[in-house]
Amino acid sequence: NASHVMIYEITRTKTRHKRIHELMLPCHAQTLQILSEGRLCVGYPSGFSIYSILGDHHPI
Repeated sequence: NASHVMIYEITRTKTRHKRIHELMLPCHAQTLQILSEGRLCVGYPSGFSIYSILGDHHPI
């Protein structure tokens, strides 16, 4: 039962948005928080992972 997080960039183009990344999470996320330097913190029932929004998809 994996979850997905899709990350979009809001643009001024006709379509108004552009998909940047899609992350597959190991289990259902309980909380999401955007941190400094383009990082996404994902909280799970048993811990958390930090992903880079701008580059590498592997959790820190």
